[in-house]
Amino acid sequence: MSNNDVTIQSLKTPFGLMRYSIHGQGPVLLVAHGSGGGDDQGRLIAERFFPECRVIAVSRFGYLGSAMPSNPNNKKQAAVYKMILDAERIESAYVAGLSAGG
Repeated sequence: MSNNDVTIQSLKTPFGLMRYSIHGQGPVLLVAHGSGGGDDQGRLIAERFFPECRVIAVSRFGYLGSAMPSNPNNKKQAAVYKMILDAERIESAYVAGLSAGG
């Protein structure tokens, strides 16, 4: 993947379909966006401030292409992050939470 390529993915989880995007190369940075966007917002901010990273930007529950499960909570959202990292065969990552995503 070149540094300019963005791959949009969806992962079927017990909480519904979850959307995320992958961009860049280098150390992995998982980004949880703020309340004003989805994976697109997380990716754009991370690209600007962490251009040396491989960014995995996740659309949180109910945002841009991601399902809203019944009784959503932080524990369920964290479980989804792990499922995405596992699906991408990533063993460790830095994590950035932006605004409401933090």
